[in-house]
Amino acid sequence: MAVTLNNTIMGTVNDGTNSYVDVAYADNYFANHWSAALSSAWSAVSTSAKPLLLITACRTIESARFTTPIIRNASIWQSYYNRQTGMVMNFQLLREPVKFYYYQALQFPRNLDINPTTGANFIPEPILTAQCEQAVYMLTFDQTALANRMQGVVTDSVSIGRGQIHISQQYGFEGSMFAPVAYEMVKPFLMRGAKLRRG
Repeated sequence: MAVTLNNTIMGTVNDGTNSYVDVAYADNYFANHWSAALSSAWSAVSTSAKPLLLITACRTIESARFTTPIIRNASIWQSYYNRQTGMVMNFQLLREPVKFYYYQALQFPRNLDINPTTGANFIPEPILTAQCEQAVYMLTFDQTALANRMQGVVTDSVSIGRGQIHISQQYGFEGSMFAPVAYEMVKPFLMRGAKLRRG
């Protein structure tokens, strides 16, 4: 059974959304990419493999914390009339980043991601491009390096002395398969306290 990419962010409950971008967006992104090597790497991926690669990249992006659950109560919410939509809306006074719709599968759009002119919500561009960068980064994974990173191994050394061989590994607090470029793109959106190490 083929994996189906679904980037319908504003769908209904349990709509199975699993990506922020579609293949066409990623193709256009890499067609104009500054790195010829990355453009070539993406072009070499088969049409059937690109959706799976983007879905996996989205899962990695979603492993970071961009929103926080909010218990709704009268002290932090206030109703107001929105002239553009003609509806009475709820305004969150504390402006904690939460999902724009409680039922959406992914963390974006958030209640903070609203166009002040039109009032429409959107997915921030750095999140879209970060997913593309994450997808092409996974093409170059060294399986040994990936295993060490996911286990949090920072250094792996072998030393010889006094007729003995010493093998040691140094561990970090938490491993990550985040692409360094993708992490830099999403960093402004990360919640404080997110335990995420740089790649």
